[in-house]
Amino acid sequence: MTIIGNPEIGLYTGKLPKGCELCRLGGKLVLFITGECDDNCYYCPVSDDRFGKNRIFANETEVKDAMDVIYEAYRMKALGAGITGGDPILEIGRVIEIIDKLKNEFSSDFHIHLYTTGRYVNDDVMKELVSAGLDEIRFHPVKELYLNAVKIALKYDIDVGLELPAIPNEGDKIVRLVKWAEENNVKFVNLNELELNARNYLNLNSKGLHAKHGITGVEG
Repeated sequence: MTIIGNPEIGLYTGKLPKGCELCRLGGKLVLFITGECDDNCYYCPVSDDRFGKNRIFANETEVKDAMDVIYEAYRMKALGAGITGGDPILEIGRVIEIIDKLKNEFSSDFHIHLYTTGRYVNDDVMKELVSAGLDEIRFHPVKELYLNAVKIALKYDIDVGLELPAIPNEGDKIVRLVKWAEENNVKFVNLNELELNARNYLNLNSKGLHAKHGITGVEG
């Protein structure tokens, strides 16, 4: 296995997913579509002023509608967008509208990926997302049950990946998920450094997890 990349930034094997490739170039607009989420992960880094609130942010600017998002995409000369939350699927109508308008404004080459736990992903949701032009979907399966949503997504013509926090002492679970992903032909798995911030630090500290470097990186 060949490891590629700068250890200070990240390591990867094989080819980076298109969404990651554009992010590394600084070409992705970060679209926070809603703070609503029905999974209350103890390590969630979403700030208190966003979590559980139905607010939209394009990069760090709060916006009201799709035209505001398009304006921000022009302002930063975006090559694509990453849709996150909360769980974007809870605002599927809003998601579909914005994907459709971004694709119409910037062409089908404007790459869009979306993050979700998978709790609410079913065939109807996938049909809508694929029809609108979503290029890539990334699952954070906080419960094993949510892997069923990954299997549903794999039936469609879209790049499917897993995105997992690298939680200390959960190495066995991560390895199981990576093996599951390989066995089920998931295209990629991303492991993210666990982030400690103002919202989650008490929960993390209570589990013996503390920052090692800077102000966010958790030791281990």
